[in-house]
Amino acid sequence: MISPSGNPLLLFGGILLVTLAIVLDALAYRLREVQHKSLTGRGVVISLFAGLLMGSFYPFVSRSMTGEHALGPYPNELLSKVTWFTPNETEAAFYTGRLERTDPTATASDLRNQGLTNLVLKLGSRGAYLATQEGQPHRISSFPVRAVDTTAAGDAFNGAFATGLALRMSPLESARFASAAAALSVTRSGAQPSMPSGAELQQLLDSNLSLR
Repeated sequence: MISPSGNPLLLFGGILLVTLAIVLDALAYRLREVQHKSLTGRGVVISLFAGLLMGSFYPFVSRSMTGEHALGPYPNELLSKVTWFTPNETEAAFYTGRLERTDPTATASDLRNQGLTNLVLKLGSRGAYLATQEGQPHRISSFPVRAVDTTAAGDAFNGAFATGLALRMSPLESARFASAAAALSVTRSGAQPSMPSGAELQQLLDSNLSLR
């Protein structure tokens, strides 16, 4: 198995920046609600500062996971125990070594060769790619929406995908359900406030039956 030995101070520093960013983002939204205004100068400044903190997080994590004491990629023995792997293209590149954007079929093949069996590759505005151990791969189309803020779109996708599986939907149905959730989440600002309701999801799915 693995014996992680990455730099804990760098990793903690990155996590601290993200935590501060989340707190400041929540504070900005609270100011907007309290003052009953759609936009305030103070809220904009806080949101921008939170965004800078969030952006500063990634170099810390990268430095803690690369080099002589890298935390990953992980051995096939460990990856083979993962039931569902749902990376975006950047995360998938960490495991495949393909830094450039490639066809998802090739990416999925590389990941399967490392022991992963069930995959959903999140492709942003290009939809998603589903590959399972038991069935044929499927390309899930994205939903036509006007994107405002892509924050937490991946989280919306993962949460909805897990919900779909828990509701005994098929992997393909769950992936389409998740794609709808991600699409709705980018139509509004913020992370938690952008998460769609079940009714909103069903409405979007019903109005886009041709994408099935």
